[in-house]
Amino acid sequence: MAIFLITFGVVGMTVALTISGYEQVLVERAELGAGWSAFFTAQELPWFIQGMMWRAIMGVVTFVGFIYLVLDLLTIGKQAKSA
Repeated sequence: MAIFLITFGVVGMTVALTISGYEQVLVERAELGAGWSAFFTAQELPWFIQGMMWRAIMGVVTFVGFIYLVLDLLTIGKQAKSA
């Protein structure tokens, strides 16, 4: 379960950041001219905001997987002795 959550979370973050980065670069550099106003305008677009939201969600999924992994590694010896 832990490895699945970590892998799924990292892949999800990669996809979300790829989509957000593509949208930001497309708008900021290709359409608006790579200035400070273009930078801030590109960060207010729905695709960028949604991608950053999904990045945060997938970060939480990765962290939960990490917690599962740590708990499993800390309790692996105790389960074998009690059986």
